[in-house]
Amino acid sequence: MEKQLRDNLNRIRREMNLTQKEMAEKLGMSRVAYANIETGKTRLISDKVERFVERNDVSPAEMVLGYKISEDDVHTLQQAQADYGRRRQEIVDAYEERISALNAEIDSLKQQVADLRDSIDTKNDIINLLRRQIEGR
Repeated sequence: MEKQLRDNLNRIRREMNLTQKEMAEKLGMSRVAYANIETGKTRLISDKVERFVERNDVSPAEMVLGYKISEDDVHTLQQAQADYGRRRQEIVDAYEERISALNAEIDSLKQQVADLRDSIDTKNDIINLLRRQIEGR
């Protein structure tokens, strides 16, 4: 349990893009004290707590949360995770579709701008030609 907890601390800290020093500051401890927890030099949970969990058929979650997790809770959590995953994917898909449509619109507008610049250049050429003809008379 202790190693898994240390691994989770390390993983979560890295996912948050925090250094050990930054995490230690968030927790109000020194970097050395926090590093000692991550490396196992300082135990976050004592052996007695682990023994209590193992010998009394209590889950680590029950020790942390203060209540036993039922099968219904597990099922509800799994359902919520599945619903979240589906909804997240729907949102990602919708945004990707919108981004694609906006990119197509940007490309179309870029082409319109290029066409208008060509038209302006052509009209400027005609104006310059007409000026030369008027000046030449």
